[in-house]
Amino acid sequence: MAINKYFILICFSLISLTIGFSQGIAAIQIEGAVKICKSKEASNKAKNLQYGPVYDDQKIIISGKNARVKLVKNSGEVCEVVAPGTHYISSLTFSKPSENSFLGQLANYFISFFESNESSESKESYKNSIYAISRGELAAPVLDFPITGKLPSDFNSMEFSWSHSCDTCWYNLTIYELETKVKVFSMLTLKKQFKVQQFLNYVKPGKKYYWKVEIPGSNLEYEAKRFEISDKSDYYNQIKSIDNKLKSQQLSLQLVPKTLFFQEELLQLDLVNYAVLYGKAQQINNPNNKQLKQLTDAFYYSQLKNNIGK
Repeated sequence: MAINKYFILICFSLISLTIGFSQGIAAIQIEGAVKICKSKEASNKAKNLQYGPVYDDQKIIISGKNARVKLVKNSGEVCEVVAPGTHYISSLTFSKPSENSFLGQLANYFISFFESNESSESKESYKNSIYAISRGELAAPVLDFPITGKLPSDFNSMEFSWSHSCDTCWYNLTIYELETKVKVFSMLTLKKQFKVQQFLNYVKPGKKYYWKVEIPGSNLEYEAKRFEISDKSDYYNQIKSIDNKLKSQQLSLQLVPKTLFFQEELLQLDLVNYAVLYGKAQQINNPNNKQLKQLTDAFYYSQLKNNIGK
């Protein structure tokens, strides 16, 4: 099954902007004790290999009979390293598998993502954008999540969040039905997020809504963001469809690259809220996976920055 054409275009355009890649290589599967360091460094300085780009001036160290790593070039060529010992990236032999087109597209996306996103930088960049809007004065809160678009009807609760430079302000979160302008939910809070429990008691599948966050007593111009509640089970049907797409390639991805792939596929379906929620769900289910948190957070903040004012 062909991958979305926009996915391919985005991958290749980002790769072309990446500095330091003569030919991109990404680690997409890691098992057991696999470490990496610069080729000229002592092996005892090696650190655990993580998913993402590797470079020609590095070496991989494999320890133990069950350790292995699969590397993929953006051309689709694959190298699986299983022998214990030290392996120099520049000396590895890559071969083209039958599904090289799909693997090449995966490699393009992973390399682009890892090179372009780092959670602390993405978060800091977003915060700087928010503070630039206020310019030191009290401004209206910036609505973060949900982003304009579809929201699934398959969750018992839904967290609404916003950004603001004030740490002592009260906030009034309000949700309205779009067509009738009827208020369906309202809550006053000191926090910059609020989880609406029993969400479907207030909203209905197929209906459109908008939400605002106001500071009581202040005369500010507030933004509003729209969302539409999708049909029941649509979220899980979309996830199942992407999973089937992956299975059709007979390629088993591990948690981190699989999560990023699912998020990108959902994004290309114009389901950005689904993509964010999927990443957050994986964080909850895998609380000790630091790289998963780092990269899904990077995805989240990059989407927030892209949607400022939309």
